[in-house]
Parts: sequence; structure tokens; C-alpha cells
Amino acid sequence: MSPGLPSNSYRMRQSDPDYDAEAEYEYECTDCATIVSADSHPGDCSDCGAAMRNRRMPFE
Repeated sequence: MSPGLPSNSYRMRQSDPDYDAEAEYEYECTDCATIVSADSHPGDCSDCGAAMRNRRMPFE
């Protein structure tokens, strides 16, 4: 191993989130934080009309 380079044991591994087409997921409004459980994307928030996001997905 070369000095200054991390070994394989220190590298972070990234994986895709598990996906189950039959499961319900929680979606959160990006404006008012309303939370809805649904099996597919619910579209816009029913309270304020803003976009909804899947809570299992990171903000990055």
C-alpha cells in the first residue's frame, strides 16, 4: 500500500436503497412537512400544493 492512500478497509461502500414495488413508503412535503403513506408517488401535497419527496431517499 502506498503512503497517503486509504486501504480498502477504510473506504465507505455505497449501495442503492432496497426497493419493493408492493411496499408503502412515506412521502413528505418539502414545504409544510405533511407526511403521507402511499404505494406510489402521491404527486403534490394535498395541504399546500408543494412537491412531495420519498423520506427514504437522502437529500443529497
